[in-house]
Amino acid sequence: MSQFDVAIAGAGLTGLSLAAALRDSGLSIALIDPRAPTRRSFGLTPERDGTELASTVPPRVSAINQRSMNFLRRIASMPEHAAPYTRMRVWDQLGSAQMTFDAADAGVEALGYIVPNDAVSSVLVEALDGAESARFHAHEITSCGRQDQSMRVGFEHGDPLLADLVIGADGGNSAVRQMVGMRPLQRDDGQAALVTTLLLDRSLAATASQCFTEVGPLALLPVSTAHPELASIVWSAPAAEIERLLALAPDEFCQAVTYCIADEVGEVLACDQRFSFPLRRQFTPQFVKPGVVLAGDAAHAIHPLGGQGVNLGFADVEKLVELINAELLAGHAPGDGRWLRDYVFDRAPHNIAVATVMEAFNLLYGQSNPALIFLRNRGMRITDSLPLLKMQIARLASGMF
Repeated sequence: MSQFDVAIAGAGLTGLSLAAALRDSGLSIALIDPRAPTRRSFGLTPERDGTELASTVPPRVSAINQRSMNFLRRIASMPEHAAPYTRMRVWDQLGSAQMTFDAADAGVEALGYIVPNDAVSSVLVEALDGAESARFHAHEITSCGRQDQSMRVGFEHGDPLLADLVIGADGGNSAVRQMVGMRPLQRDDGQAALVTTLLLDRSLAATASQCFTEVGPLALLPVSTAHPELASIVWSAPAAEIERLLALAPDEFCQAVTYCIADEVGEVLACDQRFSFPLRRQFTPQFVKPGVVLAGDAAHAIHPLGGQGVNLGFADVEKLVELINAELLAGHAPGDGRWLRDYVFDRAPHNIAVATVMEAFNLLYGQSNPALIFLRNRGMRITDSLPLLKMQIARLASGMF
């Protein structure tokens, strides 16, 4: 039975970045996922046929803030097709107020970057190429529990392995979390999100936009510096409304989006294939146990409003790497557990605060009460008139606080 210092469950962005960040630590690492991560290289060559678009942009993209991008550059390299946004614009479709935030106000080169998830995975896989310390196991985990002083991880096929520390980075439906008895607090109110790529009649000018529509928040994100008229969208709404939007013909869907954004962004000329996924918010109060720790969506999954989910995951990884390296310098094994409380005390308050703010905004802008509409527009105007407050919000958005 193979013995490792660290076993990482999940080869998504959180698991891959953790393995890449630890590859030179001297630790033996097992990276476990049923699907082997691969490098992908793709060019953006959009083609349009009427209102139908073949954008070649992957449907899942992430808004990676400046701090997270700095972290990626340290452990890997700049992902391909990373489109910077230097400005953020927020407005309410049911009002006339809006807010704008600039990277210059925060003193950073960009507030963040819109990057295809596949492009991020590719640079992390490349960083792990040739790393003798990390071994990939293409297995599905069927058991995880204590065996003497180690954690035993079992598979449906193949021999089990032992690890001093198991890190659950296997997403919102984490098998590790379930197997070790960590129970998340969940909220499922029938919301879903629609994602696709649009062709607009004008450039987004490196601006990420958030429109609070009548049915839910709609984010428009610049995905290419070479094609600034392309926008990736994430539209959150009740699942029944998302199903209705998915069923629309391409021209009807373009009209529906144009109705929401025309005054601020312009007309939608064409749309790519549309996809949807359910939204489930959850937080695991106890995300550490002896020999086990959770990170990323396995520990917390938040509303996509603001695009902060992936950045919380990268921040988890940064703290884990910092604490594990400190343990190694002190001559302790990573599974000793001396540092787990520090991880909880550092990450739990921040993760809860971000989730609470995102949920509060979603609830506030999900109301059609005229008094609330007046108050939230009033608050937006006041915020937009306060430079110091806007500077702090811009720094929070960039992660450079």
